[in-house]
Amino acid sequence: MRFFAKLYGTPSEMTNHVLNSSWCDKSKSNCLDAITQYAEFKKISYVRPHFRAYDNEEMFVPNPDMVKRFVYRIGLFQLRL
Repeated sequence: MRFFAKLYGTPSEMTNHVLNSSWCDKSKSNCLDAITQYAEFKKISYVRPHFRAYDNEEMFVPNPDMVKRFVYRIGLFQLRL
């Protein structure tokens, strides 16, 4: 619901607002999914634009287990010359 807090108009107008916003790509994709469901609920004709989340501004931070597994796998790697 937080995606709709600042959106108004038709689903097409909402889509334009979302795609022109500074939100991260994942948030844009989630919002487009919500707009699609809203249009289906209201029985409004709407075609979701093809949008894939790339160049995400949110930084990925691995948890300690992931780092341990990564270091372990690197230790198993043997360089062949």
